[in-house]
Amino acid sequence: ALFNVVGDIVLVAGLGLGVAGAALATALSMLVGCAAQLRSLNKLETTERLQEAVFQNDQLDPAGCDRALEKEARPSLGALCRLFGDALPIFATLFSKTVVGVVLVAAAAGASLAELASHQIANGLFLLFAPFADALSAASQSLAPRALRRAKQR
Repeated sequence: ALFNVVGDIVLVAGLGLGVAGAALATALSMLVGCAAQLRSLNKLETTERLQEAVFQNDQLDPAGCDRALEKEARPSLGALCRLFGDALPIFATLFSKTVVGVVLVAAAAGASLAELASHQIANGLFLLFAPFADALSAASQSLAPRALRRAKQR
């Protein structure tokens, strides 16, 4: 968020890029945030993996660090195939959402400034409420069979 504010000040006020500068600052701040999260996640995972390997049954095992690094050097072909198989449904879902988003942005690109701003507000609201709606959808799908059984019993 701080990177976005600084980017807005520099690109909009400093360079006079207007709406394009604000959009560029937002996109760059998202990239910076993603890189920071990936870096901290990788650091945390490496630390946990080394702690698990070096401390076996709460006792120090000096050779554990070497074993941990050897294990993680290259994944097997079978492990990669399982990973891609497990990730395929999520990939398909995110890919389809991305395609819909690109189509909406392409449609909004030919719009006026006011229409483009309203599209951005609607997109922001969607991204704000999507996790809650997804959780509500999952909860209702898990509770629906029981509710239907009760309705049939009456």
